[in-house]
Amino acid sequence: METEEKQDLLMSEDFSEVENSPLWKEERFIPIELNQEQYESLKRGFSPDWEFRYEPHYINGWHYFSRSGYWVKKFLFEYNQRSGKYLLTQCYSTEREYGRPLLAESLCEGYYEPRIWSIEESRRYWFQYTAEFSPKEYARRKPAKCRKCSQPTIVPIVYGEPTKRDLEKAAQKQIILGGRRFTDYDPDWQCTSCGQLYKKL
Repeated sequence: METEEKQDLLMSEDFSEVENSPLWKEERFIPIELNQEQYESLKRGFSPDWEFRYEPHYINGWHYFSRSGYWVKKFLFEYNQRSGKYLLTQCYSTEREYGRPLLAESLCEGYYEPRIWSIEESRRYWFQYTAEFSPKEYARRKPAKCRKCSQPTIVPIVYGEPTKRDLEKAAQKQIILGGRRFTDYDPDWQCTSCGQLYKKL
């Protein structure tokens, strides 16, 4: 399989190489449960457009997301007979989108029919996720050094649809792409060495 950059997983016609690529990194997650109707909607997926450019795929029992010719996430849901619901049990990411709760964004913003999550449900997940995996510290201005790892590697988080310049800066680790801003409590800076988040007071 073609690999221009170590951290990117190109979409390939030979899907066996994609499934077993060493570029998939296991990612922490907050459990998600979907009922039968919600899960069927997730399996059907949707076609992306300019507002939500991530495309869902259902392949060999796994749910994948791609964007701009790259695979970025994969998830596994398993049926729980006791609850009668489908439970998220595994989550993997490539470097390009590691640490971003893309599934939660998709359940809210994606064009599933019927709709799966409301904005409020997505926000609740976002709060749980950031509280557990991405705790914030507060600062009046961007710290010169990280309070956690002491490295001078704190950069701004840019929210919304990235420009070409934003993508270039992100590739050089000069900024972090934050995706959609869900609330006013979202962080403003992140340490690229250890992942510590900072919010402006």
